[in-house]
Amino acid sequence: MMVKRVLLFLVLLLSMASMASDKINDGHLAIYMKLPLLFNDYNSLLKLTRGDYIYPGSFTMDDKNNIYVQYIFEPKQNDNIIVSYDKHGKYLGYHKIASGGKGGAGEGIAVINNESGEKIVYVISNDGMLQSYLLSDQPFGGNLPRKSSVFLKGYNQLSFHNGNFLIESYNGPRTIKNSRNNLVIYSKDLEVIRRITLPTEYSGYIVKYSNSTASLFNKRQGLALSAHFFVASYGAYYNHEMSETPDKFQGVRVFSLSGRMLYEDIIKPKLFMDYLINNNLSVSRVENEGVFVDDEYIYQMYVYSDRYHQATSRKEGIVILKSAIPLLID
Repeated sequence: MMVKRVLLFLVLLLSMASMASDKINDGHLAIYMKLPLLFNDYNSLLKLTRGDYIYPGSFTMDDKNNIYVQYIFEPKQNDNIIVSYDKHGKYLGYHKIASGGKGGAGEGIAVINNESGEKIVYVISNDGMLQSYLLSDQPFGGNLPRKSSVFLKGYNQLSFHNGNFLIESYNGPRTIKNSRNNLVIYSKDLEVIRRITLPTEYSGYIVKYSNSTASLFNKRQGLALSAHFFVASYGAYYNHEMSETPDKFQGVRVFSLSGRMLYEDIIKPKLFMDYLINNNLSVSRVENEGVFVDDEYIYQMYVYSDRYHQATSRKEGIVILKSAIPLLID
């Protein structure tokens, strides 16, 4: 029995490894923006909150191409942090949102203008609520006022496009042991438009210790909804001292709204780190932390330095890569 289990493990490992590219077609990738991992108010914020550290979990862009990065505290706190940059990468400040806490959340954010012209932040809270917060005219450094909170069995990830939400959902208990197969598209009135089930090899698990095979599946880190497709980004934390297990493969896949895969660009993490180094970035690790899509491009965010390398991470550490939407998606 044990021999059969070992053989099954090896078959899974080989099949997942074959899904990652051994070379990078860097002609279609470009550096869109480089941001500091440790933003200007990082240390003062930690002193105020008595956190050990905070780290990025997702990002989005608004209609003016301003960038918003959602940070999560460790140990977890009630608040998450939204760090804002203008379209040129100039740091604007941060806000707090009361959507954090133990149990997840932080892998999805949307910033939109509502019908009244207000700028609104949408996130999934740690207890499965779709929450909205008012961003317009709010002073930096404070808590954003909550506008709404609706229980939708949201697990972690979400995206928004043209009035519709794509939300990662779950069946049964909300637990790390479950694969992240279930996605739901909702209208702006939160009526179900479509339910999507992705296979585990395109979903993965939230942590490597979810079960004995979690490291064999690409770890999905973000979602981005468009009109006729959605994009999923992948890649758990990796450094050169770690094994290149499939959960650490980096990149994106594009799916139809029925869940059929249309395109993939998944890269082994060592090769991906080499690509970043060849683009003059000071790389000590790599991890995907989200994806965004507009009418022309797919944007992927990666953390490639850490808080221990402060001389580097106060100047860089986060990169957003841009690639054209594949023609076959049209």
